[in-house]
Amino acid sequence: MKKIISLLLLSAMSLTLSAQDYRKEVKGGNKSYEEGKYSEAEVAYKKALEKEGEAIEGNYNLANSLFKQERYEEAIETFQKSIALAKDSKTKSQAYHNLGSAYAKMEKFEEAINAYKQGLKINPKDEEARRNLAKTIRQLQQQQQQQQKENKDKGKKEDEDKKDDQDKGQDKDEDQDKDDDKDQDKKDDQDKKDPKDKKKDEDKKKKPQPGEISKEDAERLLEALAREEAELQKKLKKQKIKGEPVKTEKDW
Repeated sequence: MKKIISLLLLSAMSLTLSAQDYRKEVKGGNKSYEEGKYSEAEVAYKKALEKEGEAIEGNYNLANSLFKQERYEEAIETFQKSIALAKDSKTKSQAYHNLGSAYAKMEKFEEAINAYKQGLKINPKDEEARRNLAKTIRQLQQQQQQQQKENKDKGKKEDEDKKDDQDKGQDKDEDQDKDDDKDQDKKDDQDKKDPKDKKKDEDKKKKPQPGEISKEDAERLLEALAREEAELQKKLKKQKIKGEPVKTEKDW
């Protein structure tokens, strides 16, 4: 029996020392928090929770120190633990309120609204929570309007990009048609060449090569031969009358 009593005494003394250490660390953390030394406060609260991990005060104050350091995700997790541990309505409603504020800082307005509402259910007289709830509802509306605008602008841009792609395809087809038209115009220009130029081209084609005689020269020669033939016939007639023969020689 004495041994059992001794063990109980040692256990009680150990718990007392642990509780004292816990209170000491929490007190030190609160002092640092009030001085705005939030990282030091965090260290102190964590040391306290090593002694008593399920203590509501240590968890709630740790969550607040994390919030002040803008580590909102960690704060949210710790506030949620505080809510689960809280036994009195005042601490629980305050934890819900601060949870809502952490969500609002992360622009998770729907979650923030739900947290504020939970806190107001527990403490309907919390005017600060009511004001923050109204503010957060307006922020949610603005966020939704902005998202709608962005979705509309995105849809409009996608339509414009689609139209641009279609226009590019049409321009490509038009460019091909223009190239075809240019080729046709080039052919038409050749067909519509000035008659003078056309005649020059034909004359060039008809121009005799060296050693050849042109048509005009051939006609002039024939005319000259015809005249000579006529003169020769006249002379022959005169000679017949006189009775004297005339010799002729070919000169071509």
